[in-house]
Amino acid sequence: MTDSIPVPDGYSFIRIINSGGFGTVVEMIEKSTNMHYAGKIVQFLTQKHKDRFDREVGRLKTFSHPRIIKLKETMAMEGNRVMVMELGGKSLAEIVQDYTKREVPMPRDEVYRVMEDITSALELMHNHESGRMAHGDVKMENILMESDGHAKLCMLLSSLLHPYLCFPPL
Repeated sequence: MTDSIPVPDGYSFIRIINSGGFGTVVEMIEKSTNMHYAGKIVQFLTQKHKDRFDREVGRLKTFSHPRIIKLKETMAMEGNRVMVMELGGKSLAEIVQDYTKREVPMPRDEVYRVMEDITSALELMHNHESGRMAHGDVKMENILMESDGHAKLCMLLSSLLHPYLCFPPL
């Protein structure tokens, strides 16, 4: 993997968090505030896909829920889009892997808290005033754990990043 990748003006690259088929997620720092953010650099196959993405991002910006990673802004960069988002903690997959390595089960109260948090986030998505939206990719890697033990849902536009998995609003 490369040591650095381009990030939008006004930000400095810190590290690659993850890289997949639909883009790269990086940690970056906003130069004017020294705040750390996650940046998802999204590449598109078609203009139609890019246009739909831009419309749905407009809806996503209206979401405000303590259990959903907040989208700060989107920016165009080199023909791609960069989603600047709140930087979350470890993924639930990493937390479960830690418990597995120690050969102990995740405490039941933690499991229930995660289920309650994610159910609450999905309920907002499915019943939002701007129209109902499906997540499309709920999995442990897309659930980020906060230091207070609560979970936040991320990758809310996963269904839009796959050309054959573009769901219309519910």
